[in-house]
Amino acid sequence: MGIYTQLNHKNYKKLKSIAEIAKNEIIDSLSSTLEENNMLNKVDFIESRIKAYNSLINKMKYKEYELTSKSMLKNINDFIGIRFVCKNINDVYSLVKCINKTRKLKI
Repeated sequence: MGIYTQLNHKNYKKLKSIAEIAKNEIIDSLSSTLEENNMLNKVDFIESRIKAYNSLINKMKYKEYELTSKSMLKNINDFIGIRFVCKNINDVYSLVKCINKTRKLKI
């Protein structure tokens, strides 16, 4: 599958399987970063998801993006979603500060 292919359900499944691997790598990397900074204990739990096919197509149509995998990779910045849930808001700000220092991800 080239990155210029029409975005259909079959191609979405291929992209989703790659995104699942990336999502797990991101979670592992962030968890390691937080653990190295003694902050992983501030996380109650982690939620994650890959944007569903219908939701992705609807968003791309609404935004008037071309329905190709190239356009999706260029324009959709929430295809992978990861949420670190904390007990209090101060912990959230501490985590954001720690993660932003890595400059690996955009929050």
